[in-house]
Amino acid sequence: MTRCECGLSYVPGVPDDDLAHHHAHQKYLNGPGLQGLLSLSPIGHVGALRVLMIDATTPAPVRRELAEVVYVAQVETPDFPAGYDGTVTEADERLFLVAGGARAVAFAVTALDEPHWRLRWEGHDALEFADQQAIPGDRQKIGRVWVAKAHRRQGIAKGLLEIVARTLGCELRDLGWELPLTGDGRRLLRKLLPETWLGRGDAFALEETLKAPASEQEAGP
Repeated sequence: MTRCECGLSYVPGVPDDDLAHHHAHQKYLNGPGLQGLLSLSPIGHVGALRVLMIDATTPAPVRRELAEVVYVAQVETPDFPAGYDGTVTEADERLFLVAGGARAVAFAVTALDEPHWRLRWEGHDALEFADQQAIPGDRQKIGRVWVAKAHRRQGIAKGLLEIVARTLGCELRDLGWELPLTGDGRRLLRKLLPETWLGRGDAFALEETLKAPASEQEAGP
C-alpha cells in the first residue's frame, strides 16, 4: 500500500487502484473539473482566473457539485476538517472558488463563528497570545484555503483572500482563522498578517497552534 502526496492510499500495479489514483491525482494537481462553474458570474478575478462565490442563494444542486473541490483538499490533508458540503446553516457558510474554465483550481471556505483570540508571531518560530481574553461575538472566519498543486506559489491564495475580505466588507486582519493551521496555512498567514491575527478553535486546537514551530511546517501556497 502506497500513500501518494495527493493523499490517496492505493496498491500500485492493481489496475483499479491505479485508475482511481490517476483520477484523484489529476484533481489534486490541476483541480477538479466541475460544470457548475460555468453557470456562475464572477465576483472578481485573480489574474485571468475567475473568482466565484457560492452561498445560500446558489441552487442546492450546484452547491453540492462544487463542494467536490473541498473533498479533494480533504483527501490531501485528512486531519483537518473539510468545512463545507453545500449545506445552508445559520453560520452563513460560503465557498469562494477560483476557476480556470470549468476547473476549480483554488478555494476558500468562510463561516460565522465565535469567540476568537488575538495571536501574534514571536521571532521566527513562535506564536503567543497578544491578549489573554477571548474576543466575543460572531465574525467571519476563514475555515480552509486550498490551491491545486500545479497552481501553487503564484499568488492565487493571496489574491483570492483579498477578494474574500472585500466581498465580506472587512479587512484581512478582521477575519478569524480556523485552528489548528496546516503547514501551508501557517506560512501563508504569516505572509499575509506578519504581526497579529485572530484565531478560532477549541482549547486543543489553540494549544496545537501555539506549540507548532513554523520551521517544521511546509511551504505555503
